[in-house]
Amino acid sequence: MTHLTRGAKMKSKYIIVDLNGAEVPLVFSSFFQHEDVAIGVRGKVNSAGFCELDTEGKWVACGGSVSLKLDARQQDTGILNEHLGAVSLPGQSPCKTARASLPTNANI
Repeated sequence: MTHLTRGAKMKSKYIIVDLNGAEVPLVFSSFFQHEDVAIGVRGKVNSAGFCELDTEGKWVACGGSVSLKLDARQQDTGILNEHLGAVSLPGQSPCKTARASLPTNANI
């Protein structure tokens, strides 16, 4: 069992899934196994590993997955940032911006 230290920084895990030719990231807690998450996903898993935010609020990918026998790829960092974006600066709310750009009939 993993023991946590208060204030300790933990990396998240991720998989990159091919959905009809588009590579899409899925980020999840490190308490889950890559394989367990991949089972519930439609599409081929192309890569897997760990990810975290750097000091500039951008995603960085590294490592790999023992359970899936896949490694992080060089392009995974770019895919994570393209789809998930960087963390917003203090005082900015990405949810307000995203909600304002949705069509009025969108269900969220």
